[in-house]
Amino acid sequence: MAGSERPSPTRSDVTFVGSALRYRDPAFLNSPGFDEFPAEFRDLLKVVPANLYDGSLQVRQTIFSFSLASAVRAARHGLSMGREQVRHAELAVVLDATRSYNALLLSLERVRVAEKTQRQKERHLEMARHRRTAGVVTDLDVLRSEVDLENQRAQLLRAQGQADLARGASMPSCCARSTRRIEPQDTLATCPSTSPWSRWSKRPWPIDRS
Repeated sequence: MAGSERPSPTRSDVTFVGSALRYRDPAFLNSPGFDEFPAEFRDLLKVVPANLYDGSLQVRQTIFSFSLASAVRAARHGLSMGREQVRHAELAVVLDATRSYNALLLSLERVRVAEKTQRQKERHLEMARHRRTAGVVTDLDVLRSEVDLENQRAQLLRAQGQADLARGASMPSCCARSTRRIEPQDTLATCPSTSPWSRWSKRPWPIDRS
């Protein structure tokens, strides 16, 4: 029957059947030769009721089942696959958090570089104005410095926007609240490479002049 529950084969199946019967057996009175008995003897005969009781108890226990063994192996395989999926999800979250955090560090470093470049261009503009006052350069040089400074300010705003986008993208992977601002404690630094390829990169490559 569809949708009905079936008992587990590992459980014990206990069946108890009991019966009770109370009856009178008038077979002797219905015998063909009963009328030949004397009337006094027939009057003394009386059918006495009898009680019969019967009971049985049956216990069934599965010792080994091929289908149950296959189900156990399938359950173990499913449990192992579930653990692997959990581990894969954990590694994916860690990788996503690492990538978003590194992207945030890179964007903040670009903001610092853009700010440093802007300060340099501001000093260049100030120097160009002083040199124009001294008559060393023309107004065109000052205008060129002003244009470079405005372009750098636009690049700084673009870098700050990218940093804000990277910070917002790193918040879900870093399990941070929306009202909390993520401020990385690490900074990007240049480290000397210990790879054997680094010594080859320092050598000049031969140039074929033929």
